Amino acid sequence: MVSFIRFRPNQHRQGEGVSAVPLIGEARGSRSLSGGITRFPPGTSVRAHSHSTEEVLAVLQGKALIEVGEKRIEAEPFDVCYLPAGEVHRVKNSGDSDLLLAWIYGATTPVRILAGNGTTE
Repeated sequence: MVSFIRFRPNQHRQGEGVSAVPLIGEARGSRSLSGGITRFPPGTSVRAHSHSTEEVLAVLQGKALIEVGEKRIEAEPFDVCYLPAGEVHRVKNSGDSDLLLAWIYGATTPVRILAGNGTTE
C-alpha cells in the first residue's frame, strides 16, 4: 500500500512544549519503519535517551544542538544525523524560532530508554 502524507507544520502545533506528529508506522502499512516530525519551540529540549533501534534525524527548520555522548553538534536545515541503536543522545532547540526535526526509526515500535535510570517509554 502506497501512502502519501502532506505535512503542514502550522496545522500540527500542540501547546507550548515539544510536540511530535507520527507520520509513518504500522497504522500506515509500514512493516519495518516508523517516523514523524517533532516541533521544539525555542529553548526546549528532550531528555537524554537512546532507542532499541537505529534512528535518523534530519533538521527541516531552525537550529538544533544534538548531543551524542561527549559530542555536541550544531545542526541546521538539511543536516542529517545517523544514530546506531543504543546511542545516548539529546536534542535541544538552540535557535530563536521553532525547530522542526524529522525522525525515522528502523522499527515500527521502537523503545525509548531514558539515560540514567533505564526507564522505557
